[in-house]
Amino acid sequence: MDFIRQWLSQFSAYLQRFLTLVWYTLRSPRTTITLLIILALVLVLGLTIPPQPMTAVEAGAIWIANLPPWLQPGGETLFLLGFSRIFQSLWFWLPAALLLLNSLIALADYLPGTWSRLGKTTPPLVWQHPLAHRVEHSIRLPSLPDEFLETLKERLQKKGFSLYQPAAEEQRVTGTGRWRWAWLGLVAVYLGLIGLIGAFVITSATAQTERFTLKPGLPWSLSLVKGQFVLPLVEGATAGSIHVEYIQPGDRLAQRLPWRLYQPTLLHNTLLLPIAIEPVLTVEVRDATNTPFELEPLQPGLAPGKQLNFSPHSDMPFIIPVAALAVQISPAAPSSNVYKVQVRRESGEVLEESITTQTGQAFEIGGFPAMISRQHNLTVVARHDPAWPLYLAAAILILGGAGLTWGRPPLVVWLVPEVKGMGGQLYGVMEKLGRKQGMSQFLEELLTPEMPSEEQATD
Repeated sequence: MDFIRQWLSQFSAYLQRFLTLVWYTLRSPRTTITLLIILALVLVLGLTIPPQPMTAVEAGAIWIANLPPWLQPGGETLFLLGFSRIFQSLWFWLPAALLLLNSLIALADYLPGTWSRLGKTTPPLVWQHPLAHRVEHSIRLPSLPDEFLETLKERLQKKGFSLYQPAAEEQRVTGTGRWRWAWLGLVAVYLGLIGLIGAFVITSATAQTERFTLKPGLPWSLSLVKGQFVLPLVEGATAGSIHVEYIQPGDRLAQRLPWRLYQPTLLHNTLLLPIAIEPVLTVEVRDATNTPFELEPLQPGLAPGKQLNFSPHSDMPFIIPVAALAVQISPAAPSSNVYKVQVRRESGEVLEESITTQTGQAFEIGGFPAMISRQHNLTVVARHDPAWPLYLAAAILILGGAGLTWGRPPLVVWLVPEVKGMGGQLYGVMEKLGRKQGMSQFLEELLTPEMPSEEQATD
């Protein structure tokens, strides 16, 4: 029985030490920074590697083919490891869960002691903030200890410290603090991290993403935003001056939206991000009343329309059904604004017209006015994410908390006298977040009977 009790006692001691080590490891700011770095790398990978097609039969082969060339040799291994759906895998959610646990443990350790430093009563000396430095210095009390303590209080107040009220159990202990609210900085950081993980959960459950390409003059209806988008026909449009017209249901007037490449725009709680702009040519032919003809392209995959868009470096054959004309537009030379236009009767093979023209210059096809203009296609990613206010609040808490903590590091100074007759000993204790440099010098100068120098060693 004694052996079993001894073994259980040893096992309990080992288990307690192990759990304590796990607790301190999970609470450590180094753990927080490590998990944040891992999450950042996963996010970069997730935004760099294309997602896996959801319905394709050969989804793996399609995903590997869409990888960057330098990743394709290891594409099969990456697919088997789950990188094709990285935001639904343990690669993302395991560090996220550990970061949540780290934040909860840190708050459980920091919050009670932090709160005591914000109150009116002197905080207890027995608890030291896990991330704060603490120094001590003692001197002999002079013959008039009460007057000397009052002098020290005045010195501290001149340096920006405010006095705590004495605690009931330690009436003779004097507590002073400077920049008390900065103690909440670390609490705000970890609250922000918890909010960030919560935002990830909401995003994974509710976010919707749609990718579409706006073509010049052609309306596009987006399911995430009620209404239509139109990229107006503007000769010589450039990437720096993208204007998109947005028409809401029931409105006759279009709202003009100035967009820039890689600059997000928020519209009806939907984030719109232009990610690519591609030069195209637009051809249009009008009748005598200036009404555009319906044009029918001969290339597969292109729909008929009153404007046809095609690559500046390829041929564009099409038919004008009303006029029974077959037209082919070809670049006259590479990297040139000059194009050849050949016109035939739809039922014949004899070339009736051969015209050389430039973009933006009016010409005629079979006696009808026509024009080729230089335009751009605009590829946009639309993302509707109900969690974006939570992301914003988390970012404010994290950045604001970090700035509050390290921009104005909080300090607490305790003065603990031990009076014996006409003298005794005075102990000074100082606790500070941030750098330890200058703390001992500050405390020693404070406790000297002479007036200390005006140098702020703690700044």
